[in-house]
Amino acid sequence: MESLSLDLLHSIQLNLLVEFDRICEDNGLSYFLDSGSALGAVRHHGFIPWDDDVDVGMPRDDYDKLLEIGTKGFPGNLFLQTYETDPNYPMPFAKIRLGGTFFPEKGNSFNKLKYQGIYIDVFPFDRVPSDSQKAKRRIRYSRFWYFVSVFSQRDYPGKKPLQWLLSFLMHHLPGRSIIGLHKYYDSFCTKYNSIDTGILTCFCWRNSQRDTYLFNEFELFPTKTIEFEGKKLRIMNSAHVYLTKVYGDYTVLPPEEERKSHLVGSFRI
Repeated sequence: MESLSLDLLHSIQLNLLVEFDRICEDNGLSYFLDSGSALGAVRHHGFIPWDDDVDVGMPRDDYDKLLEIGTKGFPGNLFLQTYETDPNYPMPFAKIRLGGTFFPEKGNSFNKLKYQGIYIDVFPFDRVPSDSQKAKRRIRYSRFWYFVSVFSQRDYPGKKPLQWLLSFLMHHLPGRSIIGLHKYYDSFCTKYNSIDTGILTCFCWRNSQRDTYLFNEFELFPTKTIEFEGKKLRIMNSAHVYLTKVYGDYTVLPPEEERKSHLVGSFRI
């Protein structure tokens, strides 16, 4: 069945979230609703009515454990998507996809993906230097490696000639070189994880490619329970601090003309 109904999409995504929560609970993994999903949980007690995706964050150690579980196979009809499980997947974070479904996305590279179902985005959070200036420089530097790892496979959407040329040339790299770029980006992001700096960021958010976000570890952990569409899920320890850093006055709704879904076509179930 094809549909554009956000209510139907949200009901499927909620089931995905509940199953993800169960997997984390069964395996002792920490996660929290992230980005727009965290905003929706606090402001709307569930999905933002016009939103069409789901975001969760995890500390890198637990993220890696989740990937190990997913590589062996999630229960039910769920599939782990990373650059290792799907060679044409360009992003430096994981998706958990629902089999037997289809979710439309932009770009010709999407058609090459092994998994194309409705999904949850799973973002790893990593430590950065405790010196905020060093941390910010590191985040800014990471944007180059993000570009290289993503646009070696994905079409560059911008109009800057040098970036377009770099992306075009990287599209002709052999597969093992592209995997190497992904692995280097991972190693860059995780460099400070063995040091108790007390400061975390998410390098691979879309927002991180424009702005710099630093979170004290106690602002994120330990996580708390929050009601989300009538279900008990997890959110960061200080949601108000987190949401203020990311969105400013998050209690104010955007203008009506900005309350739009990003769906680029019908999804299928």
